[in-house]
Amino acid sequence: MSPPMPAGYSGLQIVLHWLIAGLIVFLLVFGESMKEFMEAAEHGTSLDTGERFLADSHYWVGLAVLLLASFRVG
Repeated sequence: MSPPMPAGYSGLQIVLHWLIAGLIVFLLVFGESMKEFMEAAEHGTSLDTGERFLADSHYWVGLAVLLLASFRVG
């Protein structure tokens, strides 16, 4: 006889779901900054501080999503 299946998701699964969803919304909203960053890198120009911050944030938030999603799948 197999053990009974849980009736719903655990609190950790729910928190991870909404955390990842919020981070993905951030990536979608501020994703344009990475395009600006890549264009500046191709032309050898620099970005202003705000655009540079958003590009760096986009990079690190993307890595956080990858890590959290890997944890959630595992």
